[in-house]
Amino acid sequence: MKLLDIKIIKPLKMKPLDTKYWQLTDDLYAKFITNEGTYHLKLKKGWITDLRSGCDVINILVPKWGNDIYTITVLFHDCAWSGWVSRELSNEILRQGMILSGEIGSFRAGLVFKAVQTFGTYYNLDDALPE
Repeated sequence: MKLLDIKIIKPLKMKPLDTKYWQLTDDLYAKFITNEGTYHLKLKKGWITDLRSGCDVINILVPKWGNDIYTITVLFHDCAWSGWVSRELSNEILRQGMILSGEIGSFRAGLVFKAVQTFGTYYNLDDALPE
């Protein structure tokens, strides 16, 4: 799969809840266009994130916050790891989306990919999620 483009249809609007968590203040809609089809990310107002895909092991490698393409890629991965997209596909979209955003290069994105594969916690749709 090759990620060709990320189109922001309804822009990213967030506010901090505390020092770790952020919340969408409006609905978000973006399209992840690949050579195999398009994935639609639709998150409702109120969605909460820590802006970290995987775990804090990657904090030294990549910023938590970047341009909208970067941040929406992280949100896609966050949502996908709640059981909506396979772990492998979501990690690959994260890697390629980070590069596409221009915020980090392929070397650091590859390290992020390995870190989330190794240390991240993926949830299936029927798993009980932590608070």
